[in-house]
Amino acid sequence: MMRRSLSFSLLLSFLQTVSAGESLCAANEKVIFACGIGKGGKIVSMCSTPEITASTGRLYYRFGSPSNVELEFPKRPNGSTREFLFSHYTRAETSRFEVRFAIGKYSYAVFEYSDESEQYHRGVRVTADGSENETIMLCKGVVSSDLSLLEGKVPCDAESALAQCN
Repeated sequence: MMRRSLSFSLLLSFLQTVSAGESLCAANEKVIFACGIGKGGKIVSMCSTPEITASTGRLYYRFGSPSNVELEFPKRPNGSTREFLFSHYTRAETSRFEVRFAIGKYSYAVFEYSDESEQYHRGVRVTADGSENETIMLCKGVVSSDLSLLEGKVPCDAESALAQCN
């Protein structure tokens, strides 16, 4: 029994380490979303301050590697939750979450979709203004995702077909 408990503890510790290693969040930040993207060790992360509400706390998107964060949004930390838009849609055995933001002419959407077959699709979608072409970067390997934590803390995306704004 002791051996089984020790093995479980080691496995849990390993999984937590792998999950923590797939993030660009600082030690004092909460991981909202993180995963490896494609080849080359690129990571996408959404990080927040430990306490986040509709009026307090900060939210960030980061892309790159631990040694080279290529993109961080927003640059201005105060009021950062207002720089993002949240949408969520559910029906029987289907759930879709998106957090969207724009930088210049590009729109980014961090997403998590699940369907009745319990398949999860997670990643980032990038679209240029006025273009129907989009680039989708799907997560690979270990994924840490809790986009639902942002509901009610990030403004609702009234333009999204997924949104259920009140």
